[in-house]
Amino acid sequence: MKDKVIMILIFSGLMVLSALLKANYFPEIHHTHRYYYNTFFFTCLILVVINTAGLVRWFMLKKKETDSGLPKDVSLNNRAHYRLTYVDNEGPMLRIEKDPLAPHKRIECRVLDISEAGISFRGNMFDLRDKLTGEVVFQNGDRSDIAGSVVRIEKDRTILNLCCAIPGSLIMKEQLRCIALKNPNEKKPAVSKDLLTLKKSSLKSLTPKGICKKERY
Repeated sequence: MKDKVIMILIFSGLMVLSALLKANYFPEIHHTHRYYYNTFFFTCLILVVINTAGLVRWFMLKKKETDSGLPKDVSLNNRAHYRLTYVDNEGPMLRIEKDPLAPHKRIECRVLDISEAGISFRGNMFDLRDKLTGEVVFQNGDRSDIAGSVVRIEKDRTILNLCCAIPGSLIMKEQLRCIALKNPNEKKPAVSKDLLTLKKSSLKSLTPKGICKKERY
């Protein structure tokens, strides 16, 4: 952003300076010199317009990030984790605790997509920045406790950013299940059994700094 502001100031200053010089010292110049002056002036004007458009676009993106509730240093298009997307009712069930003092009273929502650090689920029953806790129940019976906050709300869709990562082993097992479901006759990729039974942490290659890891039993 700073470079765009500097460019706007420089070229705007050159435009003003050239206009003052022409008006005060060269009111009547030869048509050849006038051609060069006009070329210089309009080149500066075009560069000012281009940099101004870039600056406006930058402010609009920042405003969009603020309105969505995402951290300022998080790009909307960058994802640090592999994300599984589901169709129809193939996804896991998200059980959210409505009242921490009454864990048996839970809201059940169908998961639309999931990664180690985030979940989106069907429904709009929560508000932006709400803190949610509960668990994800996968189709194969695996479970994972979750806790996070609502960062974006769309039409019949809520996006939850997790403060504690879902174990990478569960995500990988779910990925294998989805592959087998879509291609039942194809060979399954070879995966270490030790990796699939990993419970105490997420995959190191997929877990960014700042994501805590919970021991699960």
